[in-house]
Amino acid sequence: MTKNLVFDSARNITSLKEMMISSASAEQRKGRAGRTGPGICYRMYSEDDYNSLAKYDKAEIFLRPLSITVTLLKAMRVDPLDFHWLEKPDSVALRAAVEELSLLGALDHRQNLTPLGHLISDLQIDPGIAHMIYYSCCKGLGKVATILAGLFSVSSMVFWRGGDDDTRRASDEAKKKFVSDRGDIFSSHRVFTEWLTQKEADSTLRTAKTWCKQNYVNNKAMNMALSTSQEIQLHLRRNASHMWKRANQDRQATDEELLQLIAQAFVLNVAYQVNKNYVALRADTMTYVHPGSVFFRHKEPPQVIAYQSVLHTSKTYAMQLTPIDMGWIRQENGALHALYEELATQVNIKEIRVTPVSRGILRFILGPANRNVEELNQELDCLVHSDYENDALVAWCKPHACNFVISELSRRVESRKTELEQEIREDPVVGETRIVWGCGGEAKILLFYGNFIGITLRNVPSSWNLSDVDITVRQKLSQPIKDSFKNIFFLPKNADQTNKTARILFNDPYKAATALQELSAGGGLRGKMECSPALSNRPSVYKESEAWLTITFAIAESKNSSIIMYNTLEDANQTLRLGCLGFRPSKSDPHKKLSKFDPTVVNGYFIKQANPFNVRITYVLYGNRLPPRFDELDVENELNRYGCPKPTYIKIIRGNEFLRFEKQPTSTEEESDLILNYAKSNELLPLSDKVIKTFVRKDPKRKTVTIRARYESMDQIEMIYVSRLCATTHISQPVRLKAQIRTSLRLEKNLWEFRQKEIQEYVTSLKTKDVFCKFETNPTTHVWLHLEVPRAENIDDIRRKIGDFLQFRFYKNNDSQLFFTHYGQKRLAAFDARPGYLHFNAAAKAIRIYGTETERQEISHKLDNLIENLKLFCIDVPLIVRKTSLNVVGNNLAKYRNAGLIDDLRLFYNRLYATGSENGIETLKNDLKDHIIQPRADIESGDCGLCFSPLENPTYLQMCAHKYCSECIKHMVNQETVPYPILCPADGCNTKVCLRDIQAIAPASIMEKIGQFAINALLHDPKSKDKYQSCFKTGCEQYIPINDSKLEEKEQMVRGGDTVFCDQCNLHYCRTCCNTLKKPVERHRGITCASNQLGESKDVGLHRLYILDELCNLRCPRCKRVFIDFVGCCALYCSCKAGFCFFCLEDCGSDAHSHVRSCPKNTGNGVMGVFINASQKNTVHRESRKRAIVEYLMRTCSDRGLRSSILHSIEKDLKDLEIVISPNEVGLAGFTPLADTSKHRKHILDEICTLRCPRCRSAFFDYEGCSAIQCWNAQCKTHFCFFCLQDCGDDQKNHAHVIKCPKNVVPGQLYTPAEQIDIVNCKRRKEGIIQYLMSHCSDPSEHHEDLNPPVTEISVNFVAVARPEYVPQRPLIPERPVLPPIEPIRRVPIPDPYIRHAPIPDPYDEISHAVFETFNYGSVEFAYVVEMSSKINDYPGDIRIEMCDFHPRRHQASHMKQISLVGAPVVKGNEMFSDQSAHSFMFSIVLARNGSSVHKWQYEKANLTTFIRLAKENSSRPLVFGGTRRSIKKLLDIKLMSVLLMMLFISVKF
Repeated sequence: MTKNLVFDSARNITSLKEMMISSASAEQRKGRAGRTGPGICYRMYSEDDYNSLAKYDKAEIFLRPLSITVTLLKAMRVDPLDFHWLEKPDSVALRAAVEELSLLGALDHRQNLTPLGHLISDLQIDPGIAHMIYYSCCKGLGKVATILAGLFSVSSMVFWRGGDDDTRRASDEAKKKFVSDRGDIFSSHRVFTEWLTQKEADSTLRTAKTWCKQNYVNNKAMNMALSTSQEIQLHLRRNASHMWKRANQDRQATDEELLQLIAQAFVLNVAYQVNKNYVALRADTMTYVHPGSVFFRHKEPPQVIAYQSVLHTSKTYAMQLTPIDMGWIRQENGALHALYEELATQVNIKEIRVTPVSRGILRFILGPANRNVEELNQELDCLVHSDYENDALVAWCKPHACNFVISELSRRVESRKTELEQEIREDPVVGETRIVWGCGGEAKILLFYGNFIGITLRNVPSSWNLSDVDITVRQKLSQPIKDSFKNIFFLPKNADQTNKTARILFNDPYKAATALQELSAGGGLRGKMECSPALSNRPSVYKESEAWLTITFAIAESKNSSIIMYNTLEDANQTLRLGCLGFRPSKSDPHKKLSKFDPTVVNGYFIKQANPFNVRITYVLYGNRLPPRFDELDVENELNRYGCPKPTYIKIIRGNEFLRFEKQPTSTEEESDLILNYAKSNELLPLSDKVIKTFVRKDPKRKTVTIRARYESMDQIEMIYVSRLCATTHISQPVRLKAQIRTSLRLEKNLWEFRQKEIQEYVTSLKTKDVFCKFETNPTTHVWLHLEVPRAENIDDIRRKIGDFLQFRFYKNNDSQLFFTHYGQKRLAAFDARPGYLHFNAAAKAIRIYGTETERQEISHKLDNLIENLKLFCIDVPLIVRKTSLNVVGNNLAKYRNAGLIDDLRLFYNRLYATGSENGIETLKNDLKDHIIQPRADIESGDCGLCFSPLENPTYLQMCAHKYCSECIKHMVNQETVPYPILCPADGCNTKVCLRDIQAIAPASIMEKIGQFAINALLHDPKSKDKYQSCFKTGCEQYIPINDSKLEEKEQMVRGGDTVFCDQCNLHYCRTCCNTLKKPVERHRGITCASNQLGESKDVGLHRLYILDELCNLRCPRCKRVFIDFVGCCALYCSCKAGFCFFCLEDCGSDAHSHVRSCPKNTGNGVMGVFINASQKNTVHRESRKRAIVEYLMRTCSDRGLRSSILHSIEKDLKDLEIVISPNEVGLAGFTPLADTSKHRKHILDEICTLRCPRCRSAFFDYEGCSAIQCWNAQCKTHFCFFCLQDCGDDQKNHAHVIKCPKNVVPGQLYTPAEQIDIVNCKRRKEGIIQYLMSHCSDPSEHHEDLNPPVTEISVNFVAVARPEYVPQRPLIPERPVLPPIEPIRRVPIPDPYIRHAPIPDPYDEISHAVFETFNYGSVEFAYVVEMSSKINDYPGDIRIEMCDFHPRRHQASHMKQISLVGAPVVKGNEMFSDQSAHSFMFSIVLARNGSSVHKWQYEKANLTTFIRLAKENSSRPLVFGGTRRSIKKLLDIKLMSVLLMMLFISVKF
């Protein structure tokens, strides 16, 4: 930047403007870095700014007056208008120069030069100064005129003011000695005359210099003026001697003559006084007196003045003023005087003031260094400037333009205020939630995870400005989005960026998201511009859950052999002694060649041997009698079952690999892709389209492949398990699935420290249950518990258990705000809450009490007592201290404290806070009466409204223009309790402080507090109650949005309900279920909200979701993309370039037409068989979907009850698809499904629990009064009895009936007390519910059952109902028989049936509840399971009993007898073993899946008898039952009744 004087020829004004330098000037300045040696030039501006610079500086001819140039051309007899300029100046400037010369008399009527014109051309000085010299020579005052000419060149440099305030004040005092009312030039002439006297008196010049220093006169300026004068005199003597010699030029001028000479010099610069300011007549502009002039703030300024120049900076100033008499001009130039007289009559300029306008808005409108003033003046045709002292925007204009100018200036001021009001700031609140707030700290909106209100435009051309971007963006936006368009601005560029980046702001996140879609649609914006959401760069606290599935399968057939290795001799020999799987010693180590240090075997066992070189010896066992389906995991489980030590290595010996590819892979990546494709085609990688990331590892030694896949969510892994989407066997060997779900739980650090011992003990116990736990305590405020679990329900259990450790209650008291004062927080910090814990949140103004219920009640009582104690004192009373007394008061705080004060005195700037009794506060005020100020409403001008003292370093608020001391206004927002909202503290103002002012006066810590206050105010605002709410989980400080949109049932199943994510709980909640059930409910993918609220099984939901998404949608066989129904050619082609047949969905490659013609499912023939009409298409769709659904149900759902529930859940969807599946097709012939609980529940709540009029069925509510009721329905008006609900006709009969009604609880009375009304209502509802359940919840087929089950009394809230004995469902858990502590066989501990063993799902925990029947085998009594609990049919596998003989000498079992309990009739009677030599017996309950055992409960002979005895003793227990399957089915309907009663208990008050 550079400052240049620019001449405006139209107004005859010289302006001092800031201008950008040219690139040539920048290059010239760069050369200065290497002037004395090599250097580096650092440009403090961007490359774009450099490229935007003009190539060269503007020519001087455009910046200066052209009068001298015109005289020079005229002297050469050249017409300036016809001259061939290198850069032609403006014609207006040329005409102005000609006009000026004509008025001075330098040009005659033919536009030729006069003698004055020739003098101007010769001297090459200002025409006005030449005019003064020309006429002075005629009067013999030439020497005086040349001195004045020299002074004109240094008129602004006569006095030296120094750099500090003291020097300036001394300079101003010295200047007063030379000041004269005859004007500035006259005063300067006085200084020059005195200086010249001092100079001539001493030839050494020391006297002159000393004099200048004493009088603060610029000695250099004086020398320059003298030199200029002498140079002009020399030039006149040589080139204009005829004029100089016309008279003696040494005569001294009188004061009046001196003023006349000055008037002759500035005869064209005459101004008239208007309102103590001056209007330049020829320039037709209002000017102000410069502060350096002698007439500045003069009491009686002259009416007419001549000025040297007009300078436009912050204002338009007239420089170097001299009072003149218009008669002087009339004498010398009558035509000019006449012109001035005419212009003076037209002077009518009015002043307009827009106030109050703050300094910030003034700078914005006028621009930095008043850059916008000239443009504003031209636009409004007036003179605009700022009045900072009076906070006003001032304009001088013609009377006819006043209304326009004042409205335009007011509009600009209000527009700027509106922009300031709309400025926003985004601050984090909790986790990913952000608060957007602005003027006054007012909250605008809450932004949640993924929300944004800004869009970033990248690659904006560097030549574009904001208007170009604005027009381009608005062309793409719809009108509603345009209305929400808020602001647009450019972002700072990085050093490596060539194009610009813009940011667009909207007032709503949903409008911003819509705008992003509209801008991205249709190929996006012009050029290569890219748009993306402007998200926060703040690191997220959310730790995403990861769902991994490891799939392992063999790629070679097993040879029924295996090797295992041990590192110690003892472990190897123990395995040999136990005889598991017939392993025997082997000398060969598969990992190394046979060496002399291989172990020695004697009599089938390893023996110790010398090892002089301490070589590591591996003990290898070999077995070749393994079942064909055994793999490494089966071997490990079998070794574990026998109690063998865990080997270091297990390997199944397999044959040659069968996995061969047509083209051998050349890299590991290519081989992995081929294996993945093979796995997808053989159902070894289920739901492959849901996989995010995969890792493939091929084990060439074991000849297995392991695929580790990450899925989108844990629900997809649950679906794979439940729906059996993965192949169970491959090459006659099992396919192993292992799920691994990684998630993180977040705990507050102080709560973690409170319950650290209990939580760590619990976490330690989890590590034994296939759960990996790790704590991360690096953050300062939170602790993360990182989990890796095999199933999703493990996370729920852990979260529930930790929630039990951290139970709390909120402390509530009407005066709890006392705890949020300084003294209250101090007392609360010293409060002893042990053994409980107290959590204090000052931002949310919440207090939580942790501990047991007794501890919480005790702490709450102590807090109540503490509040009563605090109410006795005056807390945090503020006193305003005088600024002059701050040091005195601050150094003697301890001295001023008295006995009535209970807390230390705290001084924050000029605010003194005291806490104590009323007497103590009054005593303090008396002690400080000379140092404190009482607040007052009347504030004098120049005083601060906060400290009531003169302003110091004032801060100006932009919205209201009020001024305050900087320290005072900063302290206003930097108090312990931040005022909210932030308003101007001036009396009666209450204007919101704009965001820019808040950011200027508030530190970062206070900005965070303001954000907290803003969100609290937003949540308490009635307008926001339908937009935001706190997290459903009690104690979570997160906020979530409220969405009123209703989802379709299918969308509820896919999304898991109306889901919302809380990054503090790290959970997805269903809003609909949470609000309905009034408790936290996680999302429920696979089932609808209604089904989830009724407790429908999640397995049913997962099956339904898979059927609707995967089976009912027709997909491409290659990429699994859904394709739409069509009419036309049946040879379909997908976007993945796969051709497939519409009938069988077979991938046909590139040619699908030939396959379609020959497809056995195609009913057409030949060429016409390729095409299909709409009816045929629908038929094929229905058949293919129906076939797929039936196959899926029969393959995955062995339990008929589960199959029936799934079929019932998709009934509506199948109806929409016109698909009918009969019970026979899915193996449900003769099976009665469970009743529809939702239908019964609706009937009970609407018809039985709601009291209705017996005639019109209008509902009526509980009341207190007469029991003879009249219906409220105007069309009914029925009179009926409250007790029996009998229609009694008219009112008289109704009263008579009520008095005699047998059900009247107060016989003979019409009025019933309120407590009796509740009893009657409760009794009536109970009887109705019981009667309905007895009549509607029994199976009609059971009336023909020839079965008399035992009868028991079921208590329904003190109401006895006779029903058959039934087995209640979870969460009721039966009491287990306590078994004696007998060690099981092979030292294997008996597993606790309640401990979950992956991958057994949650619904099968009760599978070991069984009833045994006994039989005799010789003298030994055995038992086996006849029937198990109802969960037997839900288990996706086989449940069987295993009994076998055991020979301890041979260390093996023989004659194993297996009895399956699933899908087989019950076996009764004696079970004989052929081998009578068995000395011991083993008995096991086995859970098997895919042919291999998942878990066994083993019992030895000594434990068996006790178990049988306990089973017999407990045979009548409700949860242990036996009988036929028909009797079990009957009991399930009784369970339904219990489910209904449990649901009704929530809604009906019994």
